[in-house]
Amino acid sequence: MNLLIPVGYSLIFSLSAFIIAFLLFTRRPREFKDNFEGKVSIVIAARNEESVIEKTIINLERSKYKNFEILVINDGSTDSTGEILNKLKERFSNLRVVDIPIEEKHGKVRALNIASRMINGDLMMILDADALVDENYISGAIKPFSDPSIGFVQTGRRVFNHSFVPEIYDGDFALTNIMMEYVIAPRSFGSGFILRAKYIKDLFPLKDSISDDQQISNLISKKKIKGTFNSTVMLYESAPLSFKTLIKQRKRWFLGSFMEMIRNNMSGFFLNTITVFLADIIIVSLFIGRFSFFNIAFICFLVFIPLILLMHRKKFKIGNILAKWAGSVVSYLVDIMICNASIFLSVVKFGKDVKWFKTPREGVQA
Repeated sequence: MNLLIPVGYSLIFSLSAFIIAFLLFTRRPREFKDNFEGKVSIVIAARNEESVIEKTIINLERSKYKNFEILVINDGSTDSTGEILNKLKERFSNLRVVDIPIEEKHGKVRALNIASRMINGDLMMILDADALVDENYISGAIKPFSDPSIGFVQTGRRVFNHSFVPEIYDGDFALTNIMMEYVIAPRSFGSGFILRAKYIKDLFPLKDSISDDQQISNLISKKKIKGTFNSTVMLYESAPLSFKTLIKQRKRWFLGSFMEMIRNNMSGFFLNTITVFLADIIIVSLFIGRFSFFNIAFICFLVFIPLILLMHRKKFKIGNILAKWAGSVVSYLVDIMICNASIFLSVVKFGKDVKWFKTPREGVQA
């Protein structure tokens, strides 16, 4: 009898969570029917991107939307990135390249700050150097700006290289896209972020940071800039092929994010900290075999993920549901482990100079 009480509460909680999730995930997102025809300034920060930069630029130049420029900040590259860009400049008149000397301070934040002062467009679109998009991406991505109240847009992201570790990323991205469309307030993911030019002075220059996307997200929230998530278009990027690189990259994400939360929003930092520790309790209780409210709810949550993915399989082009489910779960478990160390390091290193570091490209563009 004592066992049935927590079981009953857990099932009621899980069923309620599923009903709420079903209602949220079936909510109709806003549709933008009018087109936006302003000039788009595409900004790419590139450091040692010889394996991907040419295909990224050529792919963008094939866009059906023609009113755009590409501004590449060559951030002290020591490989052939500079030579490739110089040759591309001869082919494409709308391509501009700014070279940051090798001996100067580097990092994506610095590159974005430079670019923010040089754009000529009505919109500033930030893309990573490995971003692959189709010919309708630009026109589809900027469509929400037909509403004058929209200040920023974040488009969906997926992974183009597929093996074990990239599948983890793609599962995480697929679930995040659905959450961002129906539940979570829109924010910046770094790549695929588009800002109306009149708000550039509200965000830039950014402060030195290893997490540009978290800093931008904090600023658009602080400045109350209205935005939306746009799932009608997707950009595809490469994912690390090894767990070692995955952990290193996510360590930078979390460390930078927590340091930004401490600097700008202490309540947000503590809320995330509590969430992480609560998740730890759930996972530990699950693995040590204690039959509790927490691990039953967690198991039910794991069951709901494939249902949510299945519900939106067609719209978000999910593909293999089992692979995406496994990827999102593994990603969650990895994130929890890294989160604990990142919380500690963010407090220890707060106020100190933490150098930005670039995750190497292990995949080749499809």
